[in-house]
Amino acid sequence: MQDYRWRGISAKGASVRGVTRASSGEDLKDKLLKKEIALLSQRKIHKKPPTIDKITKILKTPLKHYVSFFHDLSLMLDAGMALTEALNFTKSCTPSKKFKKVIGKLIIQVNEGSQLSYAIEKENKSFSTLMVQIVRSGEESGNLSESLKHLERYLTSKLNLQQKLKQAALMPIVTIGFALCIMGGMYFYVMPQFEPFMGAANNDLTLLSNSEYYRALVIMGLIIVFLFMQFTKLVRKIIVLNNFANFVRTLSLLIKSGNSVNTAIISASNVCTNRAIKKEIQRAAAGLNQGKSLQEVFRSISSAYTPTLLASAVSVGEKTGKLEVMLEKSGILLEKQLLDKISLFVTIFQPALIVCTGVVIAYLLISLYMPIIDLSRAFS
Repeated sequence: MQDYRWRGISAKGASVRGVTRASSGEDLKDKLLKKEIALLSQRKIHKKPPTIDKITKILKTPLKHYVSFFHDLSLMLDAGMALTEALNFTKSCTPSKKFKKVIGKLIIQVNEGSQLSYAIEKENKSFSTLMVQIVRSGEESGNLSESLKHLERYLTSKLNLQQKLKQAALMPIVTIGFALCIMGGMYFYVMPQFEPFMGAANNDLTLLSNSEYYRALVIMGLIIVFLFMQFTKLVRKIIVLNNFANFVRTLSLLIKSGNSVNTAIISASNVCTNRAIKKEIQRAAAGLNQGKSLQEVFRSISSAYTPTLLASAVSVGEKTGKLEVMLEKSGILLEKQLLDKISLFVTIFQPALIVCTGVVIAYLLISLYMPIIDLSRAFS
C-alpha cells in the first residue's frame, strides 16, 4: 500500500484534493470514483521509514477523551452515518475545547478527501502511532467501526489500569508528604528555638550515645536493608508484568485489526518502556522470519522476563485458531497479577514507611531532648 497525493473534481464541479492510501494508481482511481470524484492528477508520497518510538506516546489529551471519541465514532458508523457526519457528532459530544479543535482539523482533512488514518497521522501530537495503525488496518479491511471498537476497549482497559495504579499509589504518597512536613517542621522550626539556650549553656544538640541505642540502630538498619532488597525484587516483577501486560494487549489488538503476526509483534514491542524487555522481544521475534511459531518465539524469550503462562496461552491460541482471544485473556490476567503485586507492595511498603518515619522523628526528638536532660542532671 502506498500513500497518494491527488487532485480531482467532485460531482458538483468543485476542485478537491487530498491524500489516500491505495495499492496502485488504478486502485486510487476506483476509490475516488466511489466517492464521485474524477481524478485529474496524482503522485506518490515517499516517506522516510519511521524510527522506532514509543507506539503509545505520552498524549497531551486525557485518555478518557480518546475512549469517548472512538466509542462515539464507532457507534455512529454502525448506525449508518457518513464519516464526516459521525466526526461532527463526536465533536459536539466532546467536553474538551482543545480536543474539539483537533476533531475539527480531522473533519477538514476528511472533507478534502483524505482518509481518516492520514488525518489522524497528520495530528501526530494528539494521536499515537498505535491509533493510526489500528484505524488504517480498519480502512484497509473495510471494517473501520469494528477496529474502532477494538481500540476503544483497549484504551478503556488501559484507563482502568491507570486509575487503579493511581489509587494504589495515593496512600504512600500522602504518608511520605505528611512525614516530610512533620520532619521539616521539627528541623527548621522547633529545633532552632532551642539553639540560643543550648549555645548559652555551651552544649550541642547531640544524639544519644549509649550501646543499647546503637544496637537498636543496627537492628533497624538491617531491617531497612532487608526490606529494600525485598522491594527491589518486587518492583522488578511489577516492571516486567506492566510491560508484558501492555505488550500482550497491544499485540492482541493489532492481530484483531488484521495485521500479520510478524508486523504486529514488532509494533507491539514498542509499547515496552523497559529497553531490555523490548530488545529481548524483538530478538525473539526475529525467529518468525525463520519459520518459528509464535509459541516458540515466546518460549525463546528469557525466563527472567516472560511470565510463565504466556507461552502456554499462545500455544492454546495457535492450536484452536483463537490466538487474539487468548492473548487478550492473557493480557487481562497479567493486569490482574500486576495489580496484586502492586497491592502487595503497598501493603508491605506502608507499614515500613510508617516505621522508618517514626525512627527519623524519634531521632530528632532524642537529639533535641537528650542535651536538655544532660543539662538538668548536671545542674542537679
